[in-house]
Amino acid sequence: MLPNSIEYYLIVCMLIVAVAAINNYQTLILLVASIAFYSVTSQFFVWPLVLVILITYFGGHSFRKYPEKKEILLALILIGVLTQLALFKYVPGLMLPLGISYYTFMAMGYVIDVYRKKLLPANSIIEYNFGSNNQSSRFFGTKQGPA
Repeated sequence: MLPNSIEYYLIVCMLIVAVAAINNYQTLILLVASIAFYSVTSQFFVWPLVLVILITYFGGHSFRKYPEKKEILLALILIGVLTQLALFKYVPGLMLPLGISYYTFMAMGYVIDVYRKKLLPANSIIEYNFGSNNQSSRFFGTKQGPA
């Protein structure tokens, strides 16, 4: 994306609105802006990311709802997440979405931590995507450098 393209200016405007927004809507606007920024390369590539987010978010909550079937649920969630990774990695002719391995393994880490009860399931999809102090899964807003 070039700095003189319309997509760039739309992303910058969304981020300015997010900074100026009330705290209740700031993270929601940042989530929409992050997904929009990710989809600039291709709208097709945003769907595997959204699918992984939904599978792992609701999968993390399913462990509490169905505690007697935790092992089966974990296997199904991991198979679902790894299937989309294998599809893009090993089917000839398909381009890889940006960061597919990163967000797949981050999502798997979150689900395994919830399964082992090292983490509580996130209260909302926004909290799940941006993380909090007790969450290891962050799709957007990952800090870099020393903590």
